[in-house]
Amino acid sequence: MRRIGLILLGMVLVLVGIPMLVLPGPGLLAIGGGAACIARAFRPRRSQSA
Repeated sequence: MRRIGLILLGMVLVLVGIPMLVLPGPGLLAIGGGAACIARAFRPRRSQSA
């Protein structure tokens, strides 16, 4: 469930950031944040070995 939430948040940030490239606002920051959220959702999990 958390993975889906991170992917959705990332997609929203990227989609909001695209118009902000030409409109006033931090477009590159929003796109970068969205890409970071999506990358974190697909990050490999650590093994729980003792």
